[in-house]
Amino acid sequence: MRNDNRNLLTPQGRQKLEKELEALRKERPEALQELQQARAMGDLRENSAYQAARERMRNLDRRITRIAFTLRTATVVEKTSKDEIQLGSKVTLAINGNEVQYIIVGRAEADPKEKKISAESPLGKALMGRRKQETVRLETPDGRTEYKVLDIS
Repeated sequence: MRNDNRNLLTPQGRQKLEKELEALRKERPEALQELQQARAMGDLRENSAYQAARERMRNLDRRITRIAFTLRTATVVEKTSKDEIQLGSKVTLAINGNEVQYIIVGRAEADPKEKKISAESPLGKALMGRRKQETVRLETPDGRTEYKVLDIS
């Protein structure tokens, strides 16, 4: 499934972001109180507790704003096929004789440590719409790499 909207989420990704947003909003009053207490200590220029509390507050507010914007503007895409790779597909690939699994997700959900790759990444783009047993060739810094699609779920 191709979509020109660049802010795509899987239903699981939306749920994860909603939970994170809720947790951050619960954490915010505590951070604000910490900031107010540190501010009351006096000279703000040399008050490391104030600087740390202000930085924490800034980071919290920044993340809350980013997640809220992502949730407000995202298109949630349900997986509709097990025959072709699309957002939300778990794919098993053969690469240089090794098998690896990835989950294709929107960019807000991408996390290489969890084997979640963005549909907008070079590999994600190359895999979208492919079917089992197809071979995908991709130019990488190390040269051309071939990925064979073994399974889609």
